[in-house]
Amino acid sequence: TYVNRGVLRMRRAEYPRAIADFEQAIMMKPDLGEGHVNRGAALIGQKRYAESLPAIDRGLELGVEEPAKAYYNRALAHEGLEDARSAYFDYQKAQELAPDWPAPAEQLARFSVTTRTVPQPSPDRLRPRTPTPSTSWGCWRRSSRWIAIAASRSRTS
Repeated sequence: TYVNRGVLRMRRAEYPRAIADFEQAIMMKPDLGEGHVNRGAALIGQKRYAESLPAIDRGLELGVEEPAKAYYNRALAHEGLEDARSAYFDYQKAQELAPDWPAPAEQLARFSVTTRTVPQPSPDRLRPRTPTPSTSWGCWRRSSRWIAIAASRSRTS
């Protein structure tokens, strides 16, 4: 099938040819979740992170046999876009869905999560800080609690 051939091509880092195969599979069967998720994975291989997210989201909507891998790939895309918060939650979801698969746990080990209560946040706290070259992070406020998530850049594939 086109999906199988696309996976083989993706494993050989032949991303444009893999994408073409996944697109052919999607044209033949638009409701094939694996085609969409694998297309997203190939786009990640090309570092086209923003383009990969709608493909992976569509595949998850349609349903896939291994959703943990879809969430893992989506986490990789979020990290590529320097969205540590979204990456963290997708790695968590992947680990929840496949607790015996070590890859999500390995990625989660790179993250540090800090929460603290702030009585009255000042307007300065609402401005995002600039991540350092070795970290990606997200910080947001839930009522009077601040949650910061940081990840080292030494991600393993």
